[in-house]
Parts: sequence; structure tokens; C-alpha cells
Amino acid sequence: MAFTNTSPLVYPTRSKQRAMGTNPITLAAPSSKAGDEFVLDMATSAVALGKIEMCRRRGVPIPHGWGADKNGKSTTDPAEASGEGALFPLGGEEENSGYKGFGLGMMVEIFCGIMAGGAYGANVRRWMTTDRPANLGQSFVAIDPNAFASGFGERLSDYMNSMRNLARVDKNVPVVIPGDPERAHIEECKKIGGIRYPPVLIDSMPLMWPVSGAPSRKTAVTSAAEFAGNGFYASLPSHCLTASGSLPTFTWLGEVSTSRKSVNWHTQHVAKPAQPVQCDQFVYRGIARPVFPPDPGDAQIQDMLNLIS
Repeated sequence: MAFTNTSPLVYPTRSKQRAMGTNPITLAAPSSKAGDEFVLDMATSAVALGKIEMCRRRGVPIPHGWGADKNGKSTTDPAEASGEGALFPLGGEEENSGYKGFGLGMMVEIFCGIMAGGAYGANVRRWMTTDRPANLGQSFVAIDPNAFASGFGERLSDYMNSMRNLARVDKNVPVVIPGDPERAHIEECKKIGGIRYPPVLIDSMPLMWPVSGAPSRKTAVTSAAEFAGNGFYASLPSHCLTASGSLPTFTWLGEVSTSRKSVNWHTQHVAKPAQPVQCDQFVYRGIARPVFPPDPGDAQIQDMLNLIS
């Protein structure tokens, strides 16, 4: 088990003052089948801040119960919730059992801030400020299952499979347990050779490049010939061809350099299709090639939000 407290982003139940973090908790336990572990990783707030930020960037409302305005009232405006407002505890408002999330968040503060002698509650440094050390705490608990009844892994496997095999509300939507969505995501990334990123996240990348010393965004369309020498198209599948059967042109966005100990060890050139084509690759010349649908539907957008949260 592991816990950490965070900067205050949450209104405790009945309060309109940020005084608690999203304070995530996690539990991982091995089953008898390798690669099929129980892995719970969750915030004790209604949602992670990233989900609200993605809605703000897309210009879409958030559901009631995710966040509150500066007066502590539920809001559907993501800018309000992430600005002068705050997140609700897990469960949302009090009548929807938000007090339970409040209690879990306090439990994390006890383990991480109070017991460790670090900052806790509203005393933790505000989010996105650097005026002083955050002074956060972490708590880790390791338990050897073999010190208890034998057969832990087998019983856990049986329990997890019994949950997965429960009668479904929708026969096309399986019951999943903690760890299943992440395993499915890993397999999808292996299959497509990269990671899915939503358009709003990709569009924000050039804003960070000047800070890292990378070149500014280039908007001119780059021809296939210019990229050919870089092996840029080497990994593009055949369905990326245009209607005429030729390779599409791409807009070069810049390059991202990754450093370790001040040594530049990996540079990726980033580009995307200049025109809508069948190709769904947002192409990196490098190790990663995230998939980026040019015009995702609502279901795909929701999947993307779920993947990065």
C-alpha cells in the first residue's frame, strides 16, 4: 500500500476553503497468475485534477459533483472549479456521500503529513507555486501474504475472476476490476506502437518547447521528400496513404529533446497529418509513435480522457 498527500485542491465537506489534497491511495496485490495483479490507484477526490483540466481545454462542461465554485456550490464550469473553486471529495456533495471521501482524504493526511512530521492540510504549499518546499509525506506499507494463511494468490485469482464473471448490465460492457483498464491500455499501446494522446494535449506541447530550449512551432507543410531522408515514413502503415495512393504531407511541429544529467540522449521530431487522411498516427521520429485520430468522436474523446486521468 502507498499513500501521499498533495497540495490543497479539495473542499472538505461543508467547507468552501481548500484544505485537503487529492491524496491518492494505492494497493497492489499478487495473484497466482503473473501479470494479473490487483492494482488499485485512486484519488480520494471526486476526480483527478487532470480530468477537469482536460474539460477546460476542450471547452466542455464537467458533471455535477466533480467540482465546486468559490462559494462551495457544485459547478459544471471546469475553469471555475480549477480556478477560484475546488474539487469535491470522492462521492461529491454531502448528500451523495462526499463525507466518505473527506474521511479517506484525512486518513491519508494522518499517514503522510502528521505521522511523518511534514506539512498537512491547508499548510501544504499551494498547487503550481514554488515559493517554499512542498514538504509532502509518503507512507508505504509492505505485507508478506505468506506470513498469513497459505493460498493467498489462488484465492485472489478466484475472487477477481468471480467479479469479472458477474452478470452484466450491458452484455457488451464487461465488469472490470482495478488494474484491468491499465492492462488493456498497455496491450493497446503495444499493438499500435505508441500512446494515444488527445488533440488538446498535443496542441499544448509547443507552448512548452521554448522553455526547454527546443525550437518554436513550425507551421509550414513539409513534403514527403523532406522527411524521406530522416526515415520519417518508414513505420507508417499502408492505410495512411491518401485517396490517390500517395504519402500524405505532414506539418512539422518541432522537436522534443530528452536529457538525463544534462546529457541530451534522445531527440524526437514531431509532426501530424497536414490534411485529414485515413492515417491515425501522430508521428514521432523516435521511440514513441502515439496514435492521434484527426477527428475523434465523443466516445473516443471520453476514452482518451479516461486513459490519461
